Amino acid sequence: MIRPVTETAHVLMTDRIGYSKLSIEEKVILDQELLEAVEACEAVRRQSEGQCLKLDSGDGVSLVFFGEPTDALEAALHLQALVADPATVRLRIGLNSGYVTRRLDVNGKVNVTGQGIERAQRAMSCADGSRIVMTEFFAENLRAFKAWKDRLVELGDFEIKHGDRLRLYGIVASLPSESASGKLAIIYRRRTQPDEYVLELLEGRLPEFGFAVFANRDFIGPKWAKTIEPEIRSAEAVIVLLSDHAAVSEMVEFELRTAVDQESKTGRPRVLPVRIGNEEPVSGVLTALLRSQPFAVWKGPEDDDRLIQELVRSYREPDTPLERVGGAMPQDSPYYVIRPTDFEFKQSLLERDGIVLVKGARQIGKTSLITRALREAREAGAQVVWTDLQALSKSQIESDVKLYLALAFEFVEQLGLDVDPTEHWREVLGANTNFERFIFNQILKQTEGQVIWALDEVDRLFRIPHSQDFFSMLRTWHNSRAVRAGSLEKLTVALAYAREAHLFINDLNQSPFNVGTRLELADFDLSQVAELNNRYKSPLASAEELGRFHALLGGQPYLTRLGLDEMVRRGSSLTELEAKAPLDEGPFGDHLRRILVALSRDPELMRDVRDFALGQPLRTDEAFFRLRAGGVLRGSHRSVAEFRCGLYATYLKEHLEHHEPD
Repeated sequence: MIRPVTETAHVLMTDRIGYSKLSIEEKVILDQELLEAVEACEAVRRQSEGQCLKLDSGDGVSLVFFGEPTDALEAALHLQALVADPATVRLRIGLNSGYVTRRLDVNGKVNVTGQGIERAQRAMSCADGSRIVMTEFFAENLRAFKAWKDRLVELGDFEIKHGDRLRLYGIVASLPSESASGKLAIIYRRRTQPDEYVLELLEGRLPEFGFAVFANRDFIGPKWAKTIEPEIRSAEAVIVLLSDHAAVSEMVEFELRTAVDQESKTGRPRVLPVRIGNEEPVSGVLTALLRSQPFAVWKGPEDDDRLIQELVRSYREPDTPLERVGGAMPQDSPYYVIRPTDFEFKQSLLERDGIVLVKGARQIGKTSLITRALREAREAGAQVVWTDLQALSKSQIESDVKLYLALAFEFVEQLGLDVDPTEHWREVLGANTNFERFIFNQILKQTEGQVIWALDEVDRLFRIPHSQDFFSMLRTWHNSRAVRAGSLEKLTVALAYAREAHLFINDLNQSPFNVGTRLELADFDLSQVAELNNRYKSPLASAEELGRFHALLGGQPYLTRLGLDEMVRRGSSLTELEAKAPLDEGPFGDHLRRILVALSRDPELMRDVRDFALGQPLRTDEAFFRLRAGGVLRGSHRSVAEFRCGLYATYLKEHLEHHEPD
């Protein structure tokens, strides 16, 4: 009998998304594939007896390591790379470090219990199969290892069971091994400080990430060009150290011209500039050669870690074309920033919640979030119906019959069903009953698996006369799930909206907005702005600039992308952007004017905004809720309301200060 002993373990837990819907034959194939991957894992094979437990968890495996956290991480990377990831069954991986106690299970086999494995399961439940996730405890242990401490990325706080929240981290994907494909050349001014200091930093740290680093330390004189030029032309990327001393160096100019010439011919090496000493562009020919390309900045040893991370990230993420800013983002956009709400929404769909509510101000990214999640749901086997209520014409929503028939045809067309809703319509029953019978009898009964109905821009229905009946019907469906388990349990309704529903729905007992899973999408925080800045190749070159940029635009997703896009396209500095930001002819002019036009249609609301901009409190809760839903203000209550960003405060005060609404 095993004597209970509490030990620290590093737990890797996996499961398969969509596993339960597979046939027995498909499950057997996937189980065997995962078993073979575990047996082939070097991190597992090198453990001595009792140092790694392999536990079956039904639709996945758990590996419990009693050695180093790097063993668990190595195994996670191995499984992620080796296990096939078909559209229907993604492998979720969660990692945690914590206490466990070994015990014997009912079959006499060694198992473990305790916080260590429980938290690993919670972390895994927040994953979506696209990346490895780990708890803060595991990440802290990993930071002790030099090769990994710069490759951690914070994903945010996630809500788990019983209202608890769990802070999760991800890991930067593995980089090229030390080979020609991971070869970096460094251009610098020799025998000059601090250039030599930065060179030694890069030579010492970049090999930790799998790079072979070349720098000219020996060759001068006649053999210089013949020796250096092939190294530069064969490199995958070239780092050029741009100090004021380097700006006047003929050797630096020659080497940079060589890199730029080779890049124009073959597309590589990529040039990664590093400005040394300050943030101002270097003068002279080097600036022309770099064509206003964004650069990393190093001012002193306090920037060492940040510089390494920026260069590694710049190498890993290839140059991507800029996208048009505005509207729903492409589903494969490299500029989409994942927020905790993304994971929470996907988890709600996976768990087949009856109603999922996604609330957020205008232009905060609700549509992009939902469409990305729906694509993954389709890939996992769900039947999806997407209804954009803004796309319905006024005539389609003017009566309950027309609205319900329009919605019924959305189901038929998107699910590819051969049925005419009008043939099943009985005037004597009323619009609500007809639609409900059609959904139950013609959609749910004839459709295999989960059905997800997502409605965007739900606010449009709040003011129509028959909205109460529509929303009451959704609430009834939610309440009846247990009774009508054969049909309603397979239906998930997702509603995206901005306004406060309680202002429009009188009977809260008939409202779907106070039941189900309620999620709220927030503006970008500073770390998310920093992540997006990295994807735009860091036009904001310091923490101080990030703070100013975030204060100007408040993390409003649309404005944040537009501001970074403007800086990159035009090569503008942050100071230049700040100067142009509140101008009608500036980069945000169209957006700001639309806010003014919208306010001008409601003189009372415009008066509220003007008074608020001049320092007076809002007069009513309704005014606050309307302005928050419209994306002008933010806060939990009108007593703590503030403008959504500094740009709005400046612009609206300037344009409304002397305006007297009619």
